[in-house]
Amino acid sequence: MALVAVTAAAAVVVVVVVILVVLVVGVVVVVVVVVVVVVVVVVVVVVVVVVVVIQIFYVSADLVNKETQSAKEPSSKISLCSQSKRDLAPPLEERKPSTSMSVQPWD
Repeated sequence: MALVAVTAAAAVVVVVVVILVVLVVGVVVVVVVVVVVVVVVVVVVVVVVVVVVIQIFYVSADLVNKETQSAKEPSSKISLCSQSKRDLAPPLEERKPSTSMSVQPWD
C-alpha cells in the first residue's frame, strides 16, 4: 500500500513538474516572439523614417537646384518658350488662303 502511495505521489510530482516546465518554456517562447516582433517593428520604422528624411532632403535639394538654375538663366527659358510657340504656326508667307474664302470675280 505504501508503495502505491509513493508511486502515485511520484507520478503527481512528475506531472506537475512537466506542466511547470511546459508553462515556463511557453512563457519564454512567447516573450522571445514578442521581443523579436518589437525589434522588427522598430527596425522597419527606423528604416522608413530614414528613407522619408532622405527623400525630403533630396526633393528640397532638387527644388533649390531648379530655382538656382532658373534664377541664373530666366531669359533663355522665356525665349525658348516663345520660340517654340512661334514654331507652331507657319510664317505668314507660307499661309495659303482656302478656296472657300477666296473671292471669285463674276464673268
